[in-house]
Amino acid sequence: MKLTFKAMRILNRVLLFFAFIWIALDGMAQHTEETLKLYFETDVYDSVDQTELNLFLNSDRNPFDRVVIRGYADRRGSEEYNQHLSTQRAEFAEQLVVRALDDKAGIAFEVNGLGELANENLKESRRVDVTFHFPPLVERAEENEAETVVQEPRFFEEKKDVYDIKETEQQIVLEGLSFIPGRHYPTPDALPTLFKLLNTMKEYPALEIEIQGHICCSYDEFDGMDNDTGEPFLSRNRAHFVYEFLEENGIDVNRMKYKGLGSSQPKVYPELNDDDRQMNRRVEIKVLKQ
Repeated sequence: MKLTFKAMRILNRVLLFFAFIWIALDGMAQHTEETLKLYFETDVYDSVDQTELNLFLNSDRNPFDRVVIRGYADRRGSEEYNQHLSTQRAEFAEQLVVRALDDKAGIAFEVNGLGELANENLKESRRVDVTFHFPPLVERAEENEAETVVQEPRFFEEKKDVYDIKETEQQIVLEGLSFIPGRHYPTPDALPTLFKLLNTMKEYPALEIEIQGHICCSYDEFDGMDNDTGEPFLSRNRAHFVYEFLEENGIDVNRMKYKGLGSSQPKVYPELNDDDRQMNRRVEIKVLKQ
């Protein structure tokens, strides 16, 4: 299978993101960072859902060398009280990070409470932003904008794996397509699953599908916050990522729909461990027409 440069753009985005996780070399480079948001209840500073933070700190990724922590409070209460509360939240978040580290040597911490955050959404104001700064990554050459033809990696070409489409209304869980906590980008082992779906759409030219995004953990709100976009549409954005991947690789958009189902249809419930939560961060395909 051959892909044009335009069709490779979405794949390049995936590969570049995986490079962010895998590559840490000295030399000409640019810094990268990742921010996690911790949300607190009203007037609370020492209790918070640590799921996303723990998953991040326990995952295999480049070591970070700097952590910037910013605490906030909503507009309720006096300015002095909110300043103190935001500082307590920031310091509590620092304690969570430090406890999870085997060795914090060489890691710089910057911790501040910034008081009230003017936001109509009070929940968004009661939070701490924890930003992890990673060591420099190797710079990559600028993309050549000229139209070109790129040969797909050989292991995808030879395998030609496809899903078995049996009937309308069939639900297919895209096994292997899991997502990084709080983000709409998949984990590094997702590429074979994405290409399996692409091969299936090419193998069944009349196939029409609905791409359904799911999240874990958040049962109080319908959908989760996407840390990449700052929008509370995490499951929808995960479905759209797959939609965009197929579109950029030549699949007619008239054959596809996408939507986010939030945490309304967990694959595992209750979630008892990190594996359960990761299984609920998924995308499923519903066959609309075959």
